[in-house]
Amino acid sequence: MNSRTMPCMTILRILSLVALSSALCACASDATDASGGTTKGNETTPSEPESAAETAALVASLELENGNTVEFYDFGRGAMITESGEAYSEPMLGDIARSGDDLIGVWSKLAAKRPVPEALSKLQERLKKLHARGKQDSLEQPRADELAFEEISVAAEPSEGSHEKASCSNGCCDVDWLQTFPECQRLFDRSWFQPNVPGSTVNTPEITGFRGMVCSATGTSRFRYSIASFSRDIPVPEGRFVHAEWWAGNAFIGYYGHKLKSQVTVASGGGATYCGIVYLD
Repeated sequence: MNSRTMPCMTILRILSLVALSSALCACASDATDASGGTTKGNETTPSEPESAAETAALVASLELENGNTVEFYDFGRGAMITESGEAYSEPMLGDIARSGDDLIGVWSKLAAKRPVPEALSKLQERLKKLHARGKQDSLEQPRADELAFEEISVAAEPSEGSHEKASCSNGCCDVDWLQTFPECQRLFDRSWFQPNVPGSTVNTPEITGFRGMVCSATGTSRFRYSIASFSRDIPVPEGRFVHAEWWAGNAFIGYYGHKLKSQVTVASGGGATYCGIVYLD
């Protein structure tokens, strides 16, 4: 071999080794670690947990003339509608959200002159198609009203006195105002009224509808609830309320198998009123 070609061959070998090393580094930079996450350089993006509860997505929000806020959330097979505001303000949802399919109707009744958000229209269209396919399946399931009320677990943390003795500087202790909410009227045995308690937990079997209201009498409380695999965690400042309702998509024929888990927690020394009602048929 000509001595003049030796440096050239050496240089070519060096360049080949450098290219191979770069290729191996590039492959390693996008490797999958043992936990299932993806590693890029020195950063690791963890994989999504398979069974974690999913936080419901906000679809549309509406500010009302009385200062209350109504929000629409995507709960997978249904929609959760909430209303929040100052204690003593008039609740505006009432019974207009009784059908979980008519989200556009709820928006239009609350704000007839405001255009319906496109995202809300798409959610309603998807839910209508979903519920239309599920009606026959629902008819073939056991009737929810055959479930015993004892299966509904309602547990308020102990507190001194009854609601007649409870007092606070806002409407969260005013029984007359609280009963302007349907869930606080104690019309059915599947409802609960817990005035100014330091905390509460409510779990239910399969339901087709839920209405709940938390009003913070003293201190800030948290209203946590989940239906199926979707959940929300809402802080409720002192003197304010949050009302939430969910329907299976039809007032009479809906999906069974959705369990409700809810919890109200209050900072030490505080209290909140928790009213609720569930519908089983």
